[in-house]
Amino acid sequence: MTDAPILAGLPWHWHGILPFERALVANLDLAAQLRGTETGAVLMFEPERPVLTLGRRAAKPEGRRTIASTIAACERRGIAVMDADRGGLATLHAPGQLVVFVALPPPTPSIPRLVAELLEGARALAGECGVDASLDLCRDVGLWRDASKLASVGLRIRDRVVLHGMSINIAIDPTFSAGLTLCGHDALDFASIQPHVTGLTAQEAVADAAIYLARHLRMRGAAGASTRSHA
Repeated sequence: MTDAPILAGLPWHWHGILPFERALVANLDLAAQLRGTETGAVLMFEPERPVLTLGRRAAKPEGRRTIASTIAACERRGIAVMDADRGGLATLHAPGQLVVFVALPPPTPSIPRLVAELLEGARALAGECGVDASLDLCRDVGLWRDASKLASVGLRIRDRVVLHGMSINIAIDPTFSAGLTLCGHDALDFASIQPHVTGLTAQEAVADAAIYLARHLRMRGAAGASTRSHA
């Protein structure tokens, strides 16, 4: 007997285009409210502007040295740099990306299962768009197309509450990542799942991706509600 999906019964909220820091505060506030309750939620949005987020590894001397040139490059380009208090080193969020934040209260779910569930959803989305993607759940965790990254996961458990989540490159400008050390890789290429071959604008493509992802993961188990709202 397989374990029940973790995200299937949760409400999913699409918030459109938001500043990353505003969405992060909303994720943290929601996680704080859920302590001791039995339900959670998923918040989805598209970043308003590029921002480099630093995980807990970036706070260590070795991690800081690894990304020192990346931080300097972002500052020269006018890309904001902020701490995100999650796992990992550094990653980039930018327009054309679908960011999925979870807020899951106790009992804490299996993190490997949650990571796999999120990335399997991203792979299903890629397949729906005709993109053949490979899933790595071991060394280079994420969704990949050859050597280019399509989706990343970074989570945090705080007081047994799981927060943060996943970012999926839907129609991202690849020049944003040029020359940066991201996800522990020098000069990591970002690929997009849905290039401009569908007739949709980048904003429309991200919104459509949010709808598909919520529907796909809800269909894996008990029915949930997908709510469109604007923060």
